[in-house]
Amino acid sequence: MFHLPALLLALLYLFAAPASAAGSSKAHSLPKRTIETLRVQGRSQPPSVTEGGDNSPQVDARPRIRIGVGTYQQSPNYSGTSAGPPLLVTQGTIADPAATSTASGVFQITTTEHSAQALAAMGWKTNRNTNARLSAIFGEAVDIIGGESSFVEGGRFQGTLVDSSANGSAYGTICAAGAQKGAATPRYLIGCEANTVNQRGPDAPTFTRFNKGSYTAGFVATNGCHGCNAFVADAAFVTNPYGERPFQTGFLIGEGSVTDTGIAFRPGASMATGIDMGRATLSSAALIIPNNAQIMSRNGQNNANLAILAVDRSNNLEIGAGISGQAIFSERVRFANEITLARMKVASLPNCGTAQEGTLEAVTDALNATFNSPLRGGGGNHVMAYCNGSQWTVH
Repeated sequence: MFHLPALLLALLYLFAAPASAAGSSKAHSLPKRTIETLRVQGRSQPPSVTEGGDNSPQVDARPRIRIGVGTYQQSPNYSGTSAGPPLLVTQGTIADPAATSTASGVFQITTTEHSAQALAAMGWKTNRNTNARLSAIFGEAVDIIGGESSFVEGGRFQGTLVDSSANGSAYGTICAAGAQKGAATPRYLIGCEANTVNQRGPDAPTFTRFNKGSYTAGFVATNGCHGCNAFVADAAFVTNPYGERPFQTGFLIGEGSVTDTGIAFRPGASMATGIDMGRATLSSAALIIPNNAQIMSRNGQNNANLAILAVDRSNNLEIGAGISGQAIFSERVRFANEITLARMKVASLPNCGTAQEGTLEAVTDALNATFNSPLRGGGGNHVMAYCNGSQWTVH
């Protein structure tokens, strides 16, 4: 692992050492197109360096070490400048791009330590102004030319297992946010945030017109790679069963964050089961829907949604009832087995009026069993009670 102080001392020793015993008046010259300028701050007696041409180190009071050749080009979302950082590495320019796929810098470590890092970046925020922020690492790749099936990546992290890594595990990226004991109650703790900024437009269509050839998304789960013959993975998203504490909510859609559909399946999404809660232990309910909302189904022609079930504002369960603008389930309702009605006495029947017309109840103490006669209690007949809109009758 490289440490900046050690790197700085090594550079000073190598490039700012006294002249050789032969009496040369110039400092060591630097490899061409490798180090353009070396500037060091913080020494009471900076090393004596004489002018040695374009490839010689130069020392002044500016806090910067510059490695490489080219003009610094600030990216659209980076707020710093080329004058501030202690270390600046450049390779190529927009006008003269580097013809190489080699990285501008490589940090590598091979170690037997229990815990180690090839690169560590740390930042300490000391500004409490509104919207002040600090990033330990910032990465931005800018596409200035485009190209079919080409793309840029702000960062790529990959954990890889090889044939000798028995019982190993690999994590591409671990995002973590924490509040230490004694810290003030945090406003937000976000492990990872996915952010998309499409200023070109247009707004995305509803999922029914989703185009897999061109779309924007906050998160995409991909299994395998092009042509590597990967096996089927377990899941695109998992709440960790080994977490020290559970989450309060597995998946939450916040207010104002979705405009059309919370969870959707495209026509080509072919699977055995859409949602399976059959193996879960549920202490409250498997599904809760808003009052007066519809449970719907596609019709036989697959061109409309039909209302199946709803609980109206009077808490009545309605089968096949639609709301304004929705198609109504109008075909027969078929039951594979018998229907059992709750039994009661005539005196316990609810009110029978225009709104209740068509209601059926089972009673156990009808005075008579004559069909369509007014229903009276006090007898021993078990009959079906029918509300005709004005009174209960025998059925």
